[in-house]
Amino acid sequence: MKITVDIGHNVPPDGGAVDIGNENVMNLAVGNHLISMLVKAGVQVIPCRPLKASSVNDSLRQRVNTANEANADYFVSIHHNAGGGRGCEVFYVGNFGCTLAVEVCKQLANLGFNNRGAKYKKFFVLNKTKMPAILVETCFVDTQSDMNLWNRVGAEAVAKAIYDGLNTVLKFDKS
Repeated sequence: MKITVDIGHNVPPDGGAVDIGNENVMNLAVGNHLISMLVKAGVQVIPCRPLKASSVNDSLRQRVNTANEANADYFVSIHHNAGGGRGCEVFYVGNFGCTLAVEVCKQLANLGFNNRGAKYKKFFVLNKTKMPAILVETCFVDTQSDMNLWNRVGAEAVAKAIYDGLNTVLKFDKS
């Protein structure tokens, strides 16, 4: 099984939200933990964060091209939200993407985040990848209660929740 892990933003000029928390830092921490967990479970992981980009559109195209060229089975993009809301939400396209999104949301909600649900959305990275794809918005970097919870549980627990949601559906962890 091949899973593409997209650690969102993290390449100028494609920067994440910064407020109480810093999305770039949080995405990187969660993404690196998730990659380690997947590799330990025997999953072939294809990271797709570009090293450089000329624009946000270039950054997004590179991510999609990496996933599609690797012929990955699944695409998981890690993000943290902004805009004054509370909780987690997972965006998807396709029926199987919905199934993945629902399970990942459930696991994040088990950590205490408000479950905003699985939501259909044609984001570029979801719409242009050829495999089932989800974009995880763990919590809001500009909401104090979300940041307090994120800081309390930590990046590793957030990554484990995403891992558990994926594993519930994909059953890659045989232990």
